[in-house]
Amino acid sequence: MRQVFLFVLVTRLIGNNLFAAETPEAGKPETMWSDLKVGGVYYLSYQQGDKPGMGVFSEFTAKRAYVTVQKTFLPIMSSRVTIDAYQDVTGDLKARMKYMYAAFKFPDFYFINNLSLEVGLVHTPWLDFEEHINYYRMQDTMFMERVGIINSGDFGLTAMGYLGGKMDDDYRKTVNDKYCGKYGSFAAGIYNGGGYHAQELNDNKVFQGRLTVRPIPAVIPGFQVSYFHINGRVNESDTYGKPRPWTGHNVMLSLEHSWYTVTGQYITGHGNKSGWWINWSSFAMNAWDYEGYSIFGEVKAGKHIRGIARFDHLDPGIEELPGNYNRYIAGAGWDFGQRNILLVDYDWVEYNYPEFGDFNRIQATMQVNF
Repeated sequence: MRQVFLFVLVTRLIGNNLFAAETPEAGKPETMWSDLKVGGVYYLSYQQGDKPGMGVFSEFTAKRAYVTVQKTFLPIMSSRVTIDAYQDVTGDLKARMKYMYAAFKFPDFYFINNLSLEVGLVHTPWLDFEEHINYYRMQDTMFMERVGIINSGDFGLTAMGYLGGKMDDDYRKTVNDKYCGKYGSFAAGIYNGGGYHAQELNDNKVFQGRLTVRPIPAVIPGFQVSYFHINGRVNESDTYGKPRPWTGHNVMLSLEHSWYTVTGQYITGHGNKSGWWINWSSFAMNAWDYEGYSIFGEVKAGKHIRGIARFDHLDPGIEELPGNYNRYIAGAGWDFGQRNILLVDYDWVEYNYPEFGDFNRIQATMQVNF
C-alpha cells in the first residue's frame, strides 16, 4: 500500500508543478517535461456471491488500479512505465510493474504504416488489442487471460503496425481510434513466456503473433477478422528435461459500430503459460489439449446507457476437471463520458463437475479514467 501511495503522490506532484510546462509561451522553447503524460484507470467494486469451496462472500474492493507515465524523448523514441496495483489474498494493496519499455517509431514501408517496436516489459500481441474492442476489463479479464492461457504483458519485444494507413476521421471519432488500420493491423514478438508477474524459469522463448484484416473497409468498416498464434514452451523449470509444449490458436470475428459491438472467437491449443494444465492421471503428465469459444456483445443506447452480454465455454479435454465450464455474464451500465462507466453485472459459472459447485456473483463496478 505504501508503494502505491508514494507513486501516486509523485505523479501528482509532477502533474501539478511540472506538467504545466506542456504548452510553452510563444517564442519560448519547450522544456524537458513538455511531452510528459500522466494518467491511468482504476476499478472500484462492490461484490456479493458464492464461490465453490469458499461459500458466500460480500465485500467492497479495489479490483485494479493502473498509473501510467509516458514521455517522448525524440521523434523516433518514447518511453512508458505503468504501475499495476492490486489486492492480494490478505486484502493488502500491492504494486508491481505492468509495462516498462522503450518504444521506437519507424518510417512507413509501402503498405505498412504506424510501425513501431517496444523493448522491455511490453504489450503482448493479443490482449491490448481485444481490450480496445471489448472495453469491459472492469468486469474482469478477457477470455484467454481469464482461463489462464496468456497474459497482457511480458518481458521481450513487440513489433506492431497498421496495414494501408488509418481509417477516416469519422470512424476514429465515432467508433474506435485504436488499432484503426484501414485494412487491419498486426503485432508479433518474442517473450519469456510467463507474463509480467512471473519469474523466467527456463531458457525457452515464446513466439506470439496477431494478424488482423479489415477486408471491406468501404462497405463494412467495423468488420475485422483476427488470428492469434502462440508457439513455445510453458514457464516451468527445465531441470528435468524440456518444459512441456505450449501452443495456441485464436480466430476472432469482430464488428464495431457507434451503436454496438459484437465479437466471437474460437480457441484451441495445448498447455498454458504457467504449465499447470496437466493431465495428472496420465503417466507422462501431458498438458491439456483445450478448445473453447467466447461470444461478446455491447449495446450503446444513446449517449450514456450501455448493455453487455458474454458467454464463454472452455473444454480442457478431460470431462472431470473443474476447468470444463460455461460462463454467463450480463450487465448494464452508465457511461459518464470518456469511458468513466458504472457497471452492474451478474457473472455465473456452471462447472461440468457436480462436486465442485457453481460460481455466481453480482457486482457494481466504477471504472475511473484519469
